[in-house]
Amino acid sequence: MAPHGVYPTSDGRWVAIAARDDEDWCALAEQLGGVSDERFATVAGRLAHVDELDALVGEWTARQPAAAVEALLQEHGVPAHVALDSETALDDAQFRSRGHFVELEHELYGKTVVQGPRQRLSRTPAVVDRAAPTLGRDNDHVLRELLGYDEARIAALDEVGALK
Repeated sequence: MAPHGVYPTSDGRWVAIAARDDEDWCALAEQLGGVSDERFATVAGRLAHVDELDALVGEWTARQPAAAVEALLQEHGVPAHVALDSETALDDAQFRSRGHFVELEHELYGKTVVQGPRQRLSRTPAVVDRAAPTLGRDNDHVLRELLGYDEARIAALDEVGALK
């Protein structure tokens, strides 16, 4: 356990690393150049010196591109992933393979991209099939169908600005 956090890399990106247990720590320490400092030999020691350890990991990641850090650590069983921003998330292979982003046509903005359902349920699959509503898009349905308002009542609401 420890370190865990998000660290800067040489290409200006960030990489998230989580050493969940002693096995992860040993694999990470080996990649760091065989860290043998006694302060980091136990979980308690790593937690007690987490700031120094985070600085050590940050210095190591800062000398490499984010994708290289991610690949190297994952290859050795250490959970690591390049931190994504909105732009790079759209190109992430894992998100693409899971259909995480869905393109939808919006009546005002044209093609928009939204997050799809996170869960994959076999009997009741979630679907994102329409873009975010515009202000008042469902007024007619709500007022007429759900609330049972007649034309006069809807017109009165509209006249006083309640539907704008």
